[in-house]
Amino acid sequence: MSDDFAILAQPRAGMTVTNQTSPSDVNASQRTAHIAAVNQVMLAVNQSLDFEETLQLALAAVMKVLPVEATGISLIDDRREEIILQAQRGWRRDFVEMGLRMPIGKGLAWECVTADELIVTGDVSKEPRIAHTEFQAEGIMAQALAPMHADGRVTGILSALSYQPYDFSPEDLKLLSAVADVVGSALENARRYTSVLNTLGRQQALMAGLSDAVFVLGERGSLIDLNPAAIALFGLESAQVLGAPLEESGLPDAIVSATSRLLAQEQQPRQEIDVAVQTDRLRAILACSLTPLHDQTTGFKGWLLLVRDVTHLRMMDELKTQMVQTVSHDLRSPLGSTNTALLMLRELTRTGTPQVQRLVELASQGLRRMERLVDNLLNLQHLEDGLVLEHGIRLDEIATQVIEEHQAEAELKQQTLTLHVEDNLPFVAGNEVWLERAMANYVSNGIKYTHEGGRIELHVRSDEERVLVEVIDNGLGIPEDAQARVFERFYRILGEDRTKQGSGLGLSIVK
Repeated sequence: MSDDFAILAQPRAGMTVTNQTSPSDVNASQRTAHIAAVNQVMLAVNQSLDFEETLQLALAAVMKVLPVEATGISLIDDRREEIILQAQRGWRRDFVEMGLRMPIGKGLAWECVTADELIVTGDVSKEPRIAHTEFQAEGIMAQALAPMHADGRVTGILSALSYQPYDFSPEDLKLLSAVADVVGSALENARRYTSVLNTLGRQQALMAGLSDAVFVLGERGSLIDLNPAAIALFGLESAQVLGAPLEESGLPDAIVSATSRLLAQEQQPRQEIDVAVQTDRLRAILACSLTPLHDQTTGFKGWLLLVRDVTHLRMMDELKTQMVQTVSHDLRSPLGSTNTALLMLRELTRTGTPQVQRLVELASQGLRRMERLVDNLLNLQHLEDGLVLEHGIRLDEIATQVIEEHQAEAELKQQTLTLHVEDNLPFVAGNEVWLERAMANYVSNGIKYTHEGGRIELHVRSDEERVLVEVIDNGLGIPEDAQARVFERFYRILGEDRTKQGSGLGLSIVK
């Protein structure tokens, strides 16, 4: 009969019953006590998410379940590559205040971490693996070091110390190991919680100072936070909308739809989307942009939705566009009349003095510059209105045409203009007319700003799924501080040797 059933059997007549405990009873009792002790520590350390308070709760709980006089918690600082004593209880001297640190690769603590196993010693004054002489003089007669774990990695050490000689039993060590992992997980949770609070505190301070509406969205699109500007713009109640899905937050449908389109975009950074909002309280054009959030410390993933009221800016853009269109069209008629008059004047002065002919030529050049400016303004507006997308375009043929058209211009300055085209280029999608104009603008600029006798090269090559067009020359180049602005409208680089006439619209059209 097994021990478990023996305790249930009734004694026979004449049998003497002794008060003995079977081994299984002892094991069951020990297991029960072990589980109770671990649960006691777990309940204690989970009372708070404050990091410092969790440290102290953990120390107090360990002292209650283990027969030791002192305990300590040391954590790994990955950035500094050190193990730092963070908290202690029952020690004779304040080693936390003293800043007890164990550099990487040194001492018993690193041995415990790298081996990821319990280490037990006797009198520390006789232990050669102790890295700090101050600790050796503390008078510790027995100690056990247990690695703490969180998320499958060692995060620190839980130490149990005795100022009297003591032999840690196997049950003591099992309990210490289990408690170490409970404490490790609790401290990691508290650290993350504190980090989130600090992050949110900084975030809220930043968001509160922004005049634009800002929303923090969770990974699945729920509304986590919003700033005062968002509350004021849309008339929301933060207490009612926080935690709700965006479509249930009370935001206008146009904003919800724009956010969904932004989330669906694959390119980075995501393009800004303008939406017209018309509600009882708001009539505006709003620009929506979305930025991914990922805090590696806390593991938080989500989105930052920025909503700006751009009604005034878009109205100004519309007025500017109308003005450009009106002025450009109105200038065409007098420019045409002036050009006709100059042609007649050129014929009348053909036999005149060189000075008169020179004046007529200067007037003609000025008129051509004015015509190009008007054409560029109209072209720019045409581009902004959108173009028809064509497929099956061969950039090598366009490049050949551009080189042929500019060869004479380069020869006037004794420049070398060459074309380098890779074989078997793929077809591209775009607008053939404007691709030719863009390529021609680059080549023309190369000729214009390269000295006489210089070289200009047009390269067309494939790069995986793209076709790249490059113009290389040994001309003036573009200063580094101007490179970010060369595509702005009417921007021109000032400085030596930049006396060529131009409108500053060419590269804006290329873009």
